[in-house]
Amino acid sequence: NTYQELIQAVADASDSDTRYGFFLGAGASVESGIPVAKELSEGWLKTIKNNKGANDNDADLKKWEEEPAKYYGEIFSRRFRANLSAGHKELQQYINRETPSIGYLFLAQILTNTKHKFVLTTNFDTMTEDALFSLQNAKNAKPLIIGHTSLANYISVNNSVRPVIVKLHHDYLLSPQNTRQDTNTLSTEFKESLTPVLEGVHLIVIGYGGYDTGIMGYLRETTSRKPIYWCCRDKSKLSTEIKSLLTEQDFIVEIKGFDRFMLMLNDKLKHDPIIDPDNVEESVLVKNAIKQAKKYQEQLKELSKKDIKDDELEVLKPQLPTWWDYELQAEKETDLDKRDNIYQEGLKEYPNSCELHGDYALFLMKIHKKHDQAEKHYKKALELEPNNAAANGNYALFLMKIHKKHDQAEKHYKKALKLEPDNANINGNYALFLEVIRKNYDQAEAYYKKSLELEPDNANTNGN
Repeated sequence: NTYQELIQAVADASDSDTRYGFFLGAGASVESGIPVAKELSEGWLKTIKNNKGANDNDADLKKWEEEPAKYYGEIFSRRFRANLSAGHKELQQYINRETPSIGYLFLAQILTNTKHKFVLTTNFDTMTEDALFSLQNAKNAKPLIIGHTSLANYISVNNSVRPVIVKLHHDYLLSPQNTRQDTNTLSTEFKESLTPVLEGVHLIVIGYGGYDTGIMGYLRETTSRKPIYWCCRDKSKLSTEIKSLLTEQDFIVEIKGFDRFMLMLNDKLKHDPIIDPDNVEESVLVKNAIKQAKKYQEQLKELSKKDIKDDELEVLKPQLPTWWDYELQAEKETDLDKRDNIYQEGLKEYPNSCELHGDYALFLMKIHKKHDQAEKHYKKALELEPNNAAANGNYALFLMKIHKKHDQAEKHYKKALKLEPDNANINGNYALFLEVIRKNYDQAEAYYKKSLELEPDNANTNGN
């Protein structure tokens, strides 16, 4: 089979009950900067020889030098036989310093947006889950990570709404299995939990050399499993262990590497680009990071409004926007004329603050009923930050309630929701618009429900 045929098969599965899973070996993480077994083993062999851990006539040494990847477990045991924990710490250093390659981001999109949610891996690293967390684009993206044999009973992918990652050699922080003794057998717990999964999921194997006798033996004896698609760079170099495992129902697929395969698969599944080709700042990764930062900043703002002590406020101030001090003063001022003066003073000092213009506009609209002045500041806020969701949402509310310009209002509501689809207030306000103005009760209910899902304790939405 060609990799194009495999990719087409995964795409075709969208309209059927067929599900695919991914079995990732060390080769999948090479482009993330994590060394493979061969590279690690060769380095450890040099150290063994330098430390006189073996002599030139050592039969094992000669065998290991011929196939260092195959004898990773034995080499690890010899290199760190005086202190196994030192070996684990070395591996932790490699994993801690690296981040997922682009291929893992593509994989994360597939795990998040499709029914193909299963990852089986011999890797200790956290590349798959790191990629999922970086997307942050769906509530269901948070994975179930089976990082130890003791968690095997929790493995299940039937109707799973979240990705499942099973680490057959454990997580790098949970007694990772490195020695031949560790990997000679696969635990009974893993076998019992994985068999039902493999009976329903077609495995796509990428970057795995097949040197673990425990895993290979289990795959060989599980005759009820679905077909395996074994991906490799050069099928002529497949080991005898792999060739003896694969049956007539299985397929060997040559690919150009993990990242390139995931690129093509992701494209075939028609997922949105992860990186905006024209403006990297518009990319989903950047937007998600900004969204999170804004969320925490809003929490700091709310904290500053509470009845807190002066020393606490002093600690908060350096973490808040400089203009916020004026907003805080205005919030606490009960005299409306004095509050108006505070806003005006703030805007003299910070004339380019979109938020301060927007907050002053709300004050003018709701409290002073000075609608012409309010509109001036709404428009100024949008001029400063046309892609500010709150500015668009607040102006939409103004257009709806005050000017009755409903088409313009809806335009700004839709833009605000496109910018921040998970903003509870904007969803609630748009629901009100759909209910009161458009009389579209079904759509209104959908937005009300979404608003309540996002903020169940929102009094305004519950009331509406």
